[in-house]
Amino acid sequence: MNIVRKIKLESLGYYVCKDNTEKELFEFIKDNFYDLEKVEIPKFGNNIIYYIKNNAIIFSENSNSYYLIKINPSLIWWELENRFKFNYNETRELLTLIVKDICNIKDDIYVTSYFSLMSFEYIYKLYHKEKYPNLLNRILKFLKI
Repeated sequence: MNIVRKIKLESLGYYVCKDNTEKELFEFIKDNFYDLEKVEIPKFGNNIIYYIKNNAIIFSENSNSYYLIKINPSLIWWELENRFKFNYNETRELLTLIVKDICNIKDDIYVTSYFSLMSFEYIYKLYHKEKYPNLLNRILKFLKI
């Protein structure tokens, strides 16, 4: 049974986590991937959809093509590898399952741990300057610029 299904069953009371590590992983996934704000900027023709939580971009997808999903490395990818000891392939497989579930994607996708500065600046400057005033500073700090 895949982890997304286990999380759903656990939230309904039909599954009990096998240990504290699994419970902690479920909480991490629920805290970071559920109740995301979906932000689209169709005006500029790039059709990128950003999924945001607590003033941070969790991941983005290109709505013209579900083939490339960009995961925020510092908030998600590295956390799974360092805190939960997942290797690269395990991390990518888990995130693929989660994103396909959240975005209701049936096709194959490629998940990567990369965000370009341009994408961050783009969303900050063109769409959410008032709503997320500290986003650019967090991005620059993350990128050590």
